[in-house]
Amino acid sequence: MSKNISQGESILLASRYGTPYYIAPETLLGELNCKSDIWGTGIILYMMLTGRPPFNGENDGEIIKNIRN
Repeated sequence: MSKNISQGESILLASRYGTPYYIAPETLLGELNCKSDIWGTGIILYMMLTGRPPFNGENDGEIIKNIRN
């Protein structure tokens, strides 16, 4: 999944894309922008440094709830 977008531009999504551990809050609201990429990069860096995801849960719904909070 990729698309070139300019700084400040956003794309409205018809459905949710990505895995729960890496999904950005903007994406949960149906919008994809440059901040979503920064979020995903931060999640990867956090996991590399700590060995665990920053927003954990028993299932996908719980992980998404923790990201929203």
